[in-house]
Amino acid sequence: MNVLIRVDAGPKVGIGHFIRSFALAEGLKKEGHTVFFFGRFPKHLIALLKNKKIKAIILPKFRDLISEARYIKNLAQKFGVYWIVLDGYSFNLSYQKELKQNDSFGLLCIDDTAHTRYEVNLLLNQNTSADRKMYRGKFIGSVKLLLGPKYALLRKTFTKTKKRTSRYGIVRKILVTVGGGNFQPELIKVLKVIDSIQGCFEIHVLTSQMTQFNFKSKFKKRVLIHKNPKAYQIQKLMTRADLAVSSAGSTAWELCCLGVPSVLFVLSKNQVGVATSLGQAGVVVNLGWMKSLKPTKMKKVLTHLISNAKAREKMSRQGMKLVDGLGVKRVIEEMGLREGDK
Repeated sequence: MNVLIRVDAGPKVGIGHFIRSFALAEGLKKEGHTVFFFGRFPKHLIALLKNKKIKAIILPKFRDLISEARYIKNLAQKFGVYWIVLDGYSFNLSYQKELKQNDSFGLLCIDDTAHTRYEVNLLLNQNTSADRKMYRGKFIGSVKLLLGPKYALLRKTFTKTKKRTSRYGIVRKILVTVGGGNFQPELIKVLKVIDSIQGCFEIHVLTSQMTQFNFKSKFKKRVLIHKNPKAYQIQKLMTRADLAVSSAGSTAWELCCLGVPSVLFVLSKNQVGVATSLGQAGVVVNLGWMKSLKPTKMKKVLTHLISNAKAREKMSRQGMKLVDGLGVKRVIEEMGLREGDK
């Protein structure tokens, strides 16, 4: 079957949308389906798609959203698409209605915020805070809801780990990431705090293709930079980490799945729900918005966690319980595209 995924990604926003859509694409490819990525992406993400033999189609600029939806609809019909997947906040009800004029394919919307009304077949919100109440009165027709972390879309590298283990004992490795976007000042702010804490631990920093700063010249030798690592390299670093400091994007779900106790901060509006709900569930410590976060507060939280092995072990176990890594399989089953469904 052919599946079309519509998603955008840029320097500051959209990387998380791209990564979870890519995770779904990996699962679909494994089931023998052909996946088309329609959107606008940086060169390194186009290269990633090409490497995984996923077709990337760069969209031109359109006069308005309806014109784009009409273009997508016509191409979907031409390619014999069975499902269209939408992941982004600009695909409003009018956009969906234009697509639904053709009933030869199903429509899946990946959402976070219930920001519009919906006329789709499946609606996926993988956040802990997702519930039916937030979508009450927002549906046109019949929509099946896929809600909560059991549907979290994780790349296969993070789900094929044979044995997940909870973290306990001394902190020897701390993992730091601000996600795939260009958030250099925020990363420097975090590193200054962690590097000021006394302790015999290494600080492993994940930086994206867009980060151009020379971190080694500014921090101690224990700060180790991993420039644009591949997914399997990130997975290894997460598996070995005793504690993580991360933005509350798609990385948060990968950390939960691998049992890494984490401290999260918010860089964009769509991350607020993730950080808040995971914090309330006791799975992470939520520091709130990075732009208003005081370094003294961050240092206090990290110092406490580094010295509190029991708290870290509890967070680790709860994270693994919450995110079991089977979300992609469950979503593909709901789409009727598992091998046994053919």
